[in-house]
Amino acid sequence: MNAMKNSRKSFFGASVIARAAKCHERTIRRRAARELWPQKGNDYFSEWTPPKNLLAKCRLISQGAKPKALREFSVSIERRAEIDRALHRLSALFALESALLTGLPFEVALARVAMSFCSNWKSIRSWVDNFSKYGLAGLLEKKRGVVGRKPGCQKRDSR
Repeated sequence: MNAMKNSRKSFFGASVIARAAKCHERTIRRRAARELWPQKGNDYFSEWTPPKNLLAKCRLISQGAKPKALREFSVSIERRAEIDRALHRLSALFALESALLTGLPFEVALARVAMSFCSNWKSIRSWVDNFSKYGLAGLLEKKRGVVGRKPGCQKRDSR
């Protein structure tokens, strides 16, 4: 009886729909608001009916088609990019350290590493400070929300 009830389920949380669409939950919430998906629930917990192309995938995911260990192990694309940026910064710090070990003055080594890694020397100096204070976690970005150019900025630039 419970399996019959799940197979007819049409409202799903953002996490289930995001796994089916292979994107972030925030993207699903924005898309649902933009495309006016049928919604139930309140501000703290909402469920939506996704488009037909995602509905079958959502039903499979909600029934637990994947083992729990695989769901916990998966890393999102955004998180992978963030880890790649941190590793890039770490390799720049290793290059700076090897340049200092050859006997170069700090400012000269900093300028050479900045040129070879296509970064600003001020950024590399802040990476050194953050790495010495917080370790590898200091190289991760601490940005929240929508970062970068906003849609309103394009109008000001085109004047």
